[in-house]
Amino acid sequence: MEAAALTSANPATALGLNDRGAIELGLLADLVVADRQPVARVRATFRAGRIIYSDGTLGRRRDDRA
Repeated sequence: MEAAALTSANPATALGLNDRGAIELGLLADLVVADRQPVARVRATFRAGRIIYSDGTLGRRRDDRA
């Protein structure tokens, strides 16, 4: 959780952005879903609650991934 705070909550607080910095109901957030095994890959990105990019693996079981 420290890495998340360093890249989201702490900068938002420092800039006075009280409406973001955490994944919480009512806050603004852009999200990146990544998988680090065997090689780091971005699986999906979300902005304003909508999928901007998806490689098609979300919702699949780990053993079903290509």
